[in-house]
Amino acid sequence: MRVKLPPHWRKLMISTFTLFLTAFYFWVGENATTVRFPDSGTPIELYSTEMQDDLGLAMKAAINEAKNSVTLMIYAMTDHRIIDALNKKAEEGVRIKVVCDANASRRIEEKLSPQIALTKRFLSGLMHLKVLVIDEKQTWIGSANMTGESLRHHSNLVAAIDSQPVAATAIAKADSLTAYERTKLFPHTTYSVGGQKMELWFLPDNTGGVAHLKSLIQGAKKTIRVAMFTWTRNDLAMEIIKARDRGVAVEIVIDKGSSVGASAKIVKLLKKNNLAVKVNNTAALLHNKCLYIDDNILVNGSANWTQAAFNSNDDCFTVLYDLTQTQTTFLNNMWKVIIAESMPAR
Repeated sequence: MRVKLPPHWRKLMISTFTLFLTAFYFWVGENATTVRFPDSGTPIELYSTEMQDDLGLAMKAAINEAKNSVTLMIYAMTDHRIIDALNKKAEEGVRIKVVCDANASRRIEEKLSPQIALTKRFLSGLMHLKVLVIDEKQTWIGSANMTGESLRHHSNLVAAIDSQPVAATAIAKADSLTAYERTKLFPHTTYSVGGQKMELWFLPDNTGGVAHLKSLIQGAKKTIRVAMFTWTRNDLAMEIIKARDRGVAVEIVIDKGSSVGASAKIVKLLKKNNLAVKVNNTAALLHNKCLYIDDNILVNGSANWTQAAFNSNDDCFTVLYDLTQTQTTFLNNMWKVIIAESMPAR
């Protein structure tokens, strides 16, 4: 005999089942252990929220693997998984150093173990870096802050680099930052990681950062793809326009909120020059700061295309050359998702 439940009971059962599924997926996300890490002598690993990577899970797992030290330079940190992992490692005797923006990470000292060496930066510009170093060997660099939204939902791209020289430079950079000063400036450095050429540019240390980006754009032969959270620099916009004029296929996606705010003038300039500009059609931020050229060169990091990023913030970007087939496939699939989740800018 079939029993028909009253409507309010059916609604209650559906709601209960939905809550159960939500709790289950959250538990899986919190307790999953399978994370790919870069290996010594192999190319750089890429991680993206578009590709269903939980960046928080990956970075928590990296911190959990630390045996000697963890160095973190970060703008904002609220994610409990990262904070708990850092505190646990500090209690185990691992040396932990955190450098953060004083305004974006207010009262973070109340959440971190007193055993953690904490430097809060008070600057006219932002302490905007997003760099994690594990055991003087493994370095994670990208656009993601250590917040739940940034690590799980917002559009972000992060590279994991297994290289002692890269890690040493990042640690030295962290050690050079005090509350109010930069005690040392770091020239851009070129490395070989897994047989690939990689450049690391710390800002504002390197005054040639903008010129270098322009030269990369000028060298593009087939395609240029830009995914940018905030873009206010006319000079970089003009280089993109010139590239289109000489026959390079250009695709641009800017964060929807920024496109009618800080980036509105750039959107207007690009559209005035008949360049199609798209914005993300999702509730999450398009928080990327990446330039992808000819399926062969990737620029990525914490630096938006703004005056402040290159002149006053603590910021950085990396340039990765001669992308492997795996990296190219990853980025092309990531880009397909970005485009599929975008719409024309107003």
